[in-house]
Amino acid sequence: MRFLIFFSLFYITHTRSVLTNELYRTKRNASPAADKLGSEITISLNQPAPALGDEVSIPFNEHKTVPTTTSRSVSVHTDTTRRTFASAAQKSIHCPSRVDAFSPGPTSDLLFDKQTVYEIKNNRIIGKRILRDHFPQGPSAVSAAVYDEENELIVLLHERQVYAFKKSGNAFELLSSYPKTLPQSVNFLPTSALKWHDKHQILLSDNGDFALYDEYWNKSLMSGTTLSYFEGLPDGVRGVSSWKNGRAFIYTVNSVHEYDQFSKGSTNEKSLSEFLEC
Repeated sequence: MRFLIFFSLFYITHTRSVLTNELYRTKRNASPAADKLGSEITISLNQPAPALGDEVSIPFNEHKTVPTTTSRSVSVHTDTTRRTFASAAQKSIHCPSRVDAFSPGPTSDLLFDKQTVYEIKNNRIIGKRILRDHFPQGPSAVSAAVYDEENELIVLLHERQVYAFKKSGNAFELLSSYPKTLPQSVNFLPTSALKWHDKHQILLSDNGDFALYDEYWNKSLMSGTTLSYFEGLPDGVRGVSSWKNGRAFIYTVNSVHEYDQFSKGSTNEKSLSEFLEC
């Protein structure tokens, strides 16, 4: 009786071993790629680690995944390349040789240099246009420019002629009542125009004269000498940027100054190329 029990246990154990070995060989034959040296194994890091003795499913036909460190390296290289190309594009626009006139505008600041109009945003050149294309029916050259923000008009002067334009698409359209000729009360040839911090429009001359000017009525509201009313202005003013917190950038023929209305002085003088980074 004991012999029969022992024989039965031996037979059951032997049979289980044979079946286990056969199952193992079947799995091995079904996944030949598992024998390839260097096959990549993808292990999900978001799953709990298997317990000792648990069966682990290993996919052998998955595509390789680029390591995270390599992806970051490529991204940094791409960003650097983009910055390089952006810098090159910025440098491709030549700096103006001088400033004939400067004024804020409805969408960008405008700098006039002979027959070229430079468009500026955030103190950087973003484009340039031919004067006659940007201001059809306008002057052949610009000696002064000022932006009437209330009426959304760009006022250009050439010698004693006054032109007023309104933005129309990608260019400016001359108003039907212009050009006009400056009144005799403006008894000098303007070389600059600007909007002061008190909102008055001012015409200036290199000889130290000024006049408060209204383009709609084409009248001078007041005139005098620059030094008596506008302290600390640099020589050769050609225009002023928009005012922010009592400060503005004053453009001269070949440089830019930062002006403070409270201290009534200009500081931080920079050349055009340095200020515009062109």
